[in-house]
Amino acid sequence: MTRGRIIIATLLMASAFVSAEEKSSALRTADLVVIGKLELSSYFLSFDGVHVNGSIVPTEILYGLAQAGVRLRYSNIIPCSIMSWVRDEPIKCGYRFVWSSWSSEKERLTQPGIWLLLRAPEASWRGRGWDTGFRSPDYRGYAVSILSNRIRLEIPH
Repeated sequence: MTRGRIIIATLLMASAFVSAEEKSSALRTADLVVIGKLELSSYFLSFDGVHVNGSIVPTEILYGLAQAGVRLRYSNIIPCSIMSWVRDEPIKCGYRFVWSSWSSEKERLTQPGIWLLLRAPEASWRGRGWDTGFRSPDYRGYAVSILSNRIRLEIPH
């Protein structure tokens, strides 16, 4: 098993032990939650990390103000540098890892799924750095249950 796959497997196993409150924090703070597909325009490594840019075409809006079928500009930087191995960072992302998972990560991000997005400058949307905001389609039921509670709390009584 490659180092990248070991890191991903470890993170997935660790997420099973995280409380529901912590798992849902991204859903509770997202400005927009949509079901859609990322049309990747660029994916490149720079001194500050991996830049992921493109458009998300939502087919369904689960939370927030957007219209299905209207392109959402997406721009996110996944922090990654040679210095992450020097500093004592909890999740280390080095260039070797990025290169080893380059194709599989691009393929994963361009599959249909659920996007948990935050507003970004210049009428664009982003993930949360390390967290691109992408979730697999089987996350939908959980997302809807959390978002329905969030919507009820936001409606004035």
